Amino acid sequence: MPELVWSLQSTANPRGLQMARESNELILWDDQYWITRFDSDGRSQGKVHQSARIVSATISEDGTAIVAADQSGSVFWYRPDFSIRWQESLPSKPLCVALDAPGSLVAMCDSDSQLHLFDDHGIVQSRIKLPRPLHQLRWCPGESELVGISNYGFVVRVNPQSGAITWRDTPVIHHGGLAILTETKANSLQSQAIVACFSDGVRGYDSRGNPMRFHEKQPACRDVATAVLAPLWALAGVEARIDGFRDSGAHWFHLPTASPAVGIALESSGERLYAALQDSTICCLKLPRPK
Repeated sequence: MPELVWSLQSTANPRGLQMARESNELILWDDQYWITRFDSDGRSQGKVHQSARIVSATISEDGTAIVAADQSGSVFWYRPDFSIRWQESLPSKPLCVALDAPGSLVAMCDSDSQLHLFDDHGIVQSRIKLPRPLHQLRWCPGESELVGISNYGFVVRVNPQSGAITWRDTPVIHHGGLAILTETKANSLQSQAIVACFSDGVRGYDSRGNPMRFHEKQPACRDVATAVLAPLWALAGVEARIDGFRDSGAHWFHLPTASPAVGIALESSGERLYAALQDSTICCLKLPRPK
């Protein structure tokens, strides 16, 4: 059973949570337009207030860069102390942002299905038109490609520089969160996309877009998080529960929660889980060793 390490109560309703897994830091954004940075012990390391509702935020794996997009169309690249490095306005409403691991490139998709790529100086590297607008984006570690999902019925792996689509799928399901699970096969890094589904548990895709086969059926869920150093992943259920899995879906742990989770994150090793709940609780849990 997971053990509580720490818990705190936010003064606002959380809207999202992401983790820098090299520096073990978190960012949390809420319905009062604040982005707060926490260390792994739950201590606040600073915050910044946006002028409009935050639609998406992301932090680099080493914690040196934070990017946020708000409903006004503005995108901000922040330094670790939340001073602004650069700011850009998109012609259409931004829907999602994703930083690569080193914090040198940020990809973002808008409501007009445009995928924008900026470097850390705010210089546009590419703009491409996609078949559908994306609401979640994740970089494939060690590669120059992204996986993205729309709210309904579209999953794609794409090279943001060239616009080349590696694979795509059009499942008839409502999507929630997205995470990338990596493993080494034949001395090469393979990226697998895990998609949380409100109606169908999860869907998984290997690096070529082939469906992954899972040992067990997972519950309907809204978010998914993956570890880096082990093939471990966790799901935030539509109901008040968080479940952990290993490899191809063998069950790892089950955790009832006081309210459904808005967002979850796993440490690189999978030893700790961080969760932001609908009742404004932010917590850290030590997880059992996978068997």
